[in-house]
Amino acid sequence: TSFARDESGDLWLGLLTGIARLDADGKLHRYGAEEAVPGAYPGTNTLDVMADREGGIWFSLFDAGLARLPPHWRNFSVFRSVPGDAASLTRSRARAIAIDGERAAWVGTGNDGIDRIDRASGAIERFGERLKIGNQRLTSLVAQDADTLWVGFQRGLRRYSLKTFDSVEIPVDLRREDALPPGYID
Repeated sequence: TSFARDESGDLWLGLLTGIARLDADGKLHRYGAEEAVPGAYPGTNTLDVMADREGGIWFSLFDAGLARLPPHWRNFSVFRSVPGDAASLTRSRARAIAIDGERAAWVGTGNDGIDRIDRASGAIERFGERLKIGNQRLTSLVAQDADTLWVGFQRGLRRYSLKTFDSVEIPVDLRREDALPPGYID
């Protein structure tokens, strides 16, 4: 379960069955997929939740892409993969979200995709090939600043420069004191 607090103090939780909101009075509100309803939450298996500086809440969904609820929530904006459309997400299997200070949301999609979404326009830019992710299972993202992205994998951690696209790998080796132990980086 992942969670984030919105600007009004409500706590949003990602669940296997959708999402939930714990309001300031302690009342729990649950929301599930209502795909036939325009603007409704688009899926169930919610893997990551993140708040942005504008007051929006972002949700990554295992097989339904990425959803954003604006600050004065009305309808969810949904970002998905559309076959043959390079302006869509690389994959609809969104595993992780990071918010940077430069008005961008980063989403890790599947094994080879890292996409940047401009939070103002919704434009999507694919970075997976430039960052040379390879076929590794991406598990987490942290945007250190506008130029640095940390990526956790099933077996390791990398720091990427978004200016040069170079990376530094933090080794995984149980026998070394300067390395991480084997396991997921979440």
